[in-house]
Amino acid sequence: MGIFKLIIPSPIRHYYQYRNLVILFPRNYVPKYWKVRSCTEKMIELVVIPIFVGPRLKRVKFMFKGLKHGLVGIKGKIQ
Repeated sequence: MGIFKLIIPSPIRHYYQYRNLVILFPRNYVPKYWKVRSCTEKMIELVVIPIFVGPRLKRVKFMFKGLKHGLVGIKGKIQ
């Protein structure tokens, strides 16, 4: 329908996307439209990607690990 363009990154990339979203969200210089759009996209991806794209469990683990690390402030390369 042309509303969304879904790009499927590697599972490890999901980790960085979700972690960085959480880290950037409270910063004042980040535009509000970006925060709203990105949070909406990531919430949709959190449901859609594991249903339609494999490896499902690996992707979900990286998504939630990224959210967790973002909340506690872990930055840098994943260990």
